[in-house]
Amino acid sequence: MTESASRNPFFTNILGSVNPGDGHFIWQAKSQTVPMLENIQLPVILTKVNERHVNAIDEAIAQFLKLGDFARDEAGRSVHADFLKLTAAPAHLTGDAMSRLAIERPDDVWQHLRPQSLWLTAERYEGEETIYIAIHCDCDWDPEDGIQLVYREGKLLTRVSEQDGEVEIEAF
Repeated sequence: MTESASRNPFFTNILGSVNPGDGHFIWQAKSQTVPMLENIQLPVILTKVNERHVNAIDEAIAQFLKLGDFARDEAGRSVHADFLKLTAAPAHLTGDAMSRLAIERPDDVWQHLRPQSLWLTAERYEGEETIYIAIHCDCDWDPEDGIQLVYREGKLLTRVSEQDGEVEIEAF
């Protein structure tokens, strides 16, 4: 059964009831407490999934919720590298804006990120359908596009980028 053929709620052991959301390919589940992000609760939005993805969804979210300080440090380093690359572009930020940010070390990025939601999606990777979890964040250096941190199967950080909906291209 394809995602477009069924809009009935389905159930996963970790997320509970997954219900149709706004938009044809959007689903919603209960918010999750994210240990890696100092236990903040984030709404969960799913796309391009259906009941045949239940086991993969549970496996990916279980792996993701195990991530702790080491993963947070790794993400901070990757976000910091992305920030440095982005702000090195001419005219991206003026001197005043840059000085207000004061992001000198990887740990500093967390003061300028505001996680908003978790997005789970099924995409093909090396011929296999894989679940990706993206943390969508507002950020001070790119208020228009924000930033996303993408984890393949909930455990491997594979992408840090603007929130462009792409997940499978490694881009940091």
